Amino acid sequence: MPIDAQIAAAQRRQGDIDDELIDSLEAKVTSELDAGDFTYFGHGATELVKLLIARARKDDLKSAHRVATRLAAETSARSQPALELWPLLCQILLTDTEGDNVGHAAVLARYRDIAQALDARGHLVTVAKLSKASAS
Repeated sequence: MPIDAQIAAAQRRQGDIDDELIDSLEAKVTSELDAGDFTYFGHGATELVKLLIARARKDDLKSAHRVATRLAAETSARSQPALELWPLLCQILLTDTEGDNVGHAAVLARYRDIAQALDARGHLVTVAKLSKASAS
């Protein structure tokens, strides 16, 4: 049974990252995207990107990019600004991991602008955390 993104996030925060956790969440995210179920896909896909970055194996960054690219492709076809937030967050995480300060700042600015326009409070909290981390 695929794992829930919130459970995966809790395990990641505890440092409990293993292949089964990533495989299970990847199966759930893929299933949701394949079915066109966009209810919770963004959180799951973003958590999968975080897990792959944290595990940091040879091909994990490439896999994280693949998840982020698919997420962006699926959401761009729907032209709903709220759906743009999740792929942008994935891009922020990846640019940060890769040390791309210019790309990171540009994507963070776009993410912040959309979150503010939508008054997406959970994402605004994330913006504040990311902005604080970028400044240090």
